[in-house]
Amino acid sequence: MAYRTALSYRFGLSQLIMVTPMFLELPKTKLLKVLLRELKWGKNAGGGTLFININERANLVKAARVLGADVTVKTVREVRVRDLLLMGRVVIEKGALERLLQKYGVKDGSSRGNALRRDPIREYERLAKLL
Repeated sequence: MAYRTALSYRFGLSQLIMVTPMFLELPKTKLLKVLLRELKWGKNAGGGTLFININERANLVKAARVLGADVTVKTVREVRVRDLLLMGRVVIEKGALERLLQKYGVKDGSSRGNALRRDPIREYERLAKLL
């Protein structure tokens, strides 16, 4: 339930960004730095960015290490609820989001007796299927 709530929170604030696995494959720290600056994804501009990948991306990890507090990179197996809430936004690969939703995603809703009226994760699941 905590993962679902954290993902819903980020989605509701438009701070959950889904990308393709090819995103940031180039081994250039400068490209990541420019991206963070232009999109205002740095720590000072918006709280920093958490990148969640399905598999480890060595180039992204190296670039993030150089940039320090602006960027955190985790694989889907490493990410915890605290990570989802700590940074200003979450950039997640489609496969990683699908894996999180599969493991922690939206259930029937009737099991709790008080289902949400508008469930952002259910909407995001619908949008993810269109890609």
